Amino acid sequence: KTDNDAPSQREYLVELKANFQYPYYKLWGAIPGGGVAELDGGNAFVQQWHHFVGVIDRKTTHRMKLYIDGVATDSLVDNTVGFVPNTHPLYLGAGEGSWESISVPKCTMDDLRMYSRALSAGEIAALYNSGSDTIQYELHASWNLLSLPSLVDYERRSSIFPTAVTPAFSYDGSYHQRDTLIHGPGYWIKFGADQTVAFHGTLTRTDTIPVIAGWNMVGAIGSAIAVTDVSSIPGGIVTSEFFRYEGSYVAADSLQPTKGYWVKTNGSGVLIVSSSKANPSNRIRITPISELPPPPPEAASESKLPAEYALIGNYPNPFNPSTVISFALPKAGVVTLKVYNIIGEEVATLVDGTLDAGYRSVTWNATDLPSGLYFYRLRANAFEETRKLLLLR
Repeated sequence: KTDNDAPSQREYLVELKANFQYPYYKLWGAIPGGGVAELDGGNAFVQQWHHFVGVIDRKTTHRMKLYIDGVATDSLVDNTVGFVPNTHPLYLGAGEGSWESISVPKCTMDDLRMYSRALSAGEIAALYNSGSDTIQYELHASWNLLSLPSLVDYERRSSIFPTAVTPAFSYDGSYHQRDTLIHGPGYWIKFGADQTVAFHGTLTRTDTIPVIAGWNMVGAIGSAIAVTDVSSIPGGIVTSEFFRYEGSYVAADSLQPTKGYWVKTNGSGVLIVSSSKANPSNRIRITPISELPPPPPEAASESKLPAEYALIGNYPNPFNPSTVISFALPKAGVVTLKVYNIIGEEVATLVDGTLDAGYRSVTWNATDLPSGLYFYRLRANAFEETRKLLLLR
């Protein structure tokens, strides 16, 4: 059962893995004018684990869809009827014989996820056929060229990389800020300190990445793929070498999970990156060139100053022994950032001086301090804010 806080017009998906006690699957939600719209999942084996997915897609005529074990079972097509966000809950579950009984699902639940967009049938099948994976990023202070090799629960940049000091940037001939990250493209994101970020998702095994003539930023999948195994539609697209970024550009012989890459193509089409071997006739033709890719989006990002002061937060939290604290300054001024213990004693001064406007971050290492709750306070001009952090040994 979802809460009633889904923004209007949002598409989303609810994924449920459960051991149902009754062979009667339903997805139902409120419809305009009262009543409910319901989808029937049919019968299945009881006392077995099933993968149960309900989709709300407000951008197509198929407003509601129901998938059982990766296969679509029912959909509500009428564009005038569908789930009404912020009005009634959405129920996804199993009952003894009527939709009313689903309000108290009779099942044992193993995993429940919500996604901020409606996934495709192929993506849902991939969710069913593979479990949840841990994706780990080793990030460096300054610019990182990254990609998302997985389907994740929360696709906003601020949820995946909360300590980033810039927005994410994609490229299609020029840089564009992106609030939502998807698998396929590459992204530039800047961080204020070296750090490791990990989260859960479902790694992709195959991806199709649209490209245009000229330079493109592309991503990777959940396993390493040799660049010579990349294929294309139409087959045989001519490309440059693939370039990764390590403070400068370096030619890459493979595409590694979590990394982003530059590649220049001689025309528009689709690159196919897959863990399965490509048909030799469809493989790209790599021709080395002397030209290097465009530089990181320094001017685009650094001219975009924060609109207001903000103590963004720290990550990770809880932490041991270090954490990165991020904050935003809309204009230059004297700034202090201090840490206090639970009885109000100052235990660390992280910033004390004049800083330029922009997005900032600082690392606090609490190696010499005991476990417990601490507070950090940012003061900048007339702005002041305090937040909590938890050190766990």
